[in-house]
Amino acid sequence: MAHILQQYQHLVRYAYWAYMNDDGAQFRSAAADLHGDVRYRKLDIVTPFFKDKLKPLTPNTHVHLGIRDDDTVILAFRGTDFPFTIENLVNLKRWTQWPNADITCLTLGSPRIGNAAFCQHFTNSHILLYRLEVDGDPIPTVPDRFTQALPGKIPATHPNGTVDDRRYHHVGTPVILHEAIGDKGLNSVDLGVERPDITAEEEATPLPLVLRVPYEFGGFFVYWALRAMRMVPGIWQYHDPAGYETVVQRILEQAPCKILSIVLLY
Repeated sequence: MAHILQQYQHLVRYAYWAYMNDDGAQFRSAAADLHGDVRYRKLDIVTPFFKDKLKPLTPNTHVHLGIRDDDTVILAFRGTDFPFTIENLVNLKRWTQWPNADITCLTLGSPRIGNAAFCQHFTNSHILLYRLEVDGDPIPTVPDRFTQALPGKIPATHPNGTVDDRRYHHVGTPVILHEAIGDKGLNSVDLGVERPDITAEEEATPLPLVLRVPYEFGGFFVYWALRAMRMVPGIWQYHDPAGYETVVQRILEQAPCKILSIVLLY
C-alpha cells in the first residue's frame, strides 16, 4: 500500500507548503524542484461562489504552480476557498491546451464535496482522485444529514437543482493513514478502505420526521454544541497538514518499496 504514498509524497509536501504560505516566496523556496516563470508561480483567484455573498469572510485563494520533470503541471492550493467552479474542474481537460493529459488530484483531510449525482459525474470524468485521511480526523465526516437539516440548509447541489438526493458524499479512493500513539498503535496505510464513521453516515436513512422537527426548531444548537465538543480535540490533533506530511514520511520510512514514475497534471 505504501507505494501509493511514494508516488504522491511530493504532492503531500506541496499541499502542506501551500497551506502554510500565502505570499508564495516560501513556497517557491521550499519547492525547489518546480520550475517556471516566477511571475506566474502564484495566482490570486477570487472564489466564484463566495465572492459576492461572503467576500469579507473569504480571502482570495492563493494557488501555487510550477512545472515538474518538464511534463507535469503542479497546482497546489489550500482548499478552504476552491479556485474553480466544480464544473470547470470536472471539464478541466476541455479548457486546457493538453486535452489528453492525465489528471491526478490529491486532498488532505477533505470534507464531503457533493451529492451522488456529482460523484458519478466526477467519476465519469476519469480524474484520478486520492483523498488522504488521518484516522481520527473529523473533517471528512462532514457535512452530514444533520448539516443538511439545518434551518438555513447547506445543499450538496445548486439550490435550484432538481436532484432528489442532496446528501453529501465522498468521491475518489480513500487512503487511510494510521498514526501510532506512544508505543502502541500502528503506522500504516489502508488503500480503498472507508472509515466506518464515514460509511455509516452515508448509508444511513434521512432523519425521521420525529427528529427533524425538533432539530429544526432549536435542537440543532444542542446537537452541534455537543458534536463540536467531540470534534474540536480531533481537529486539533489530526487535521493538520504538517501532521499529514509527518505521518506519510513515517509510514514510508517503515515500509520502503520501489518508487514508480508517473505523469501527473494536478
